[in-house]
Amino acid sequence: MSKYIPFTFFILLVALLGYKTINTKPDNVQLVQNLYFDASKLKSAINNQPIIHPNNKYILHVFSSWCTTCKQNHYELIRLSNEKAIKIIGIIWQDKRENIDKMLHKEGNPYYDLINADEETIINLGISAIPETFIVSKDNRVLLKFSGEIKEEELRHAFYTSNN
Repeated sequence: MSKYIPFTFFILLVALLGYKTINTKPDNVQLVQNLYFDASKLKSAINNQPIIHPNNKYILHVFSSWCTTCKQNHYELIRLSNEKAIKIIGIIWQDKRENIDKMLHKEGNPYYDLINADEETIINLGISAIPETFIVSKDNRVLLKFSGEIKEEELRHAFYTSNN
């Protein structure tokens, strides 16, 4: 009987590692229910006009130039923005516009449009820390929420496989 204990432990370890490998959903991704992002009230930080709605599913990314993880995510978003089907709208959070302009000039601009964050938008999206990245349907329903670091491949896969 005691000779089966190490074998049983080994099988359980293999099963646990296999589950972790198969379960590919990143820990920082949440399915979101009943959350809407109404872009109609927001003004572009570029020209203070109403935000250009891409008429399709899009990515909403909340960031600042001083945020270290935001800077890491920026390079992932640059690669993702090369796909014409993916529009990324940036929300500037607690930062000065000149800092953002410097960052985008130096590092590249992945954004279809930029928005200055207002308190109502931040509260409605449930943002308590940045970066936050959302996949939003064409009818303004938030489909997925990524907190913290993102990877281009994961975000691309989620964008194309999320419903609507």
